[in-house]
Amino acid sequence: MHLQDSIIWSAFAGVLTGTPVVGTYHGLGVMPKGRSRWDPRNAVRRGLYRLAGRLTARTIAVSNPVRRLLCDDLGFDDRKTVLLQNGVDTSRFGHVVDCGRARSELGLENRTVVVCVGRLIAAKGQRFLVDAMVDIVRRHPAAALLLVGDGPERAALEEHVGSLNLAHCVRWAAKRNDVPELLAMAAVFALPSFSEGIPLALVEAMAAGRPVVATAVPGNVDVVVDDRFGVLVPPRDAQALADGVCGLLDDPVRAAAIAARGRERVREHFDSRRSLAATVALYDEVLAERGRLPGRAR
Repeated sequence: MHLQDSIIWSAFAGVLTGTPVVGTYHGLGVMPKGRSRWDPRNAVRRGLYRLAGRLTARTIAVSNPVRRLLCDDLGFDDRKTVLLQNGVDTSRFGHVVDCGRARSELGLENRTVVVCVGRLIAAKGQRFLVDAMVDIVRRHPAAALLLVGDGPERAALEEHVGSLNLAHCVRWAAKRNDVPELLAMAAVFALPSFSEGIPLALVEAMAAGRPVVATAVPGNVDVVVDDRFGVLVPPRDAQALADGVCGLLDDPVRAAAIAARGRERVREHFDSRRSLAATVALYDEVLAERGRLPGRAR
């Protein structure tokens, strides 16, 4: 079962029906937004989460930060809380892609493209990437930013782009089914988010062999790790983003080496086939413990 409130109800249903339940937590935002950490309603919710954690057979955390939140902050049993990182279909991004059609459609011919994929919400930090473009374009006049995604911040971001006189070098792409093509045109992929569970957009960019610049926040660090696989910068720091992007544009040899190592890391650790096999094995283990897979119980 996925999503925290659904896990609570499913845990109770599992006890009533004798059905083993596995809960999966995908991100760090388990508490309702807009509440103080000390809101008494949070104590009730934390108690329900802990109870559900005791009643479920296993709890899956999709990243190390999520697992730490569950075990250290919410008090889940670390013996029953399993790290199973999400993956992507790396084969979808592992071949040469012709991005000419997408470049033409978006008016990005002969541009050095910085791509960012993500919902247009404040927590994704696109505003700081827009700010960074002022310096990036000064240092690389052919640079352009492609923001892929949609969300409630779209209008505010468009207004901000206009206020900085960047409309000539920012392109918008809402819901798309050609992400491999969009990534193929990226000289650099940037993810300026403030926190992540496991950032699949970042994983996809690395699978596509793009050099990446990402904020050094939980989730992103799980994927990038260190400067062997990408450039990590502080969150909410437009100048650091600009320096990270320009550092890669200034040094294509370094950028290519980082991209190659990043692609191999994703293939080894974040391939969806590995994630699927590990998930199936976990469910088999739970069923065997309940005697529902004869001969496989330990």
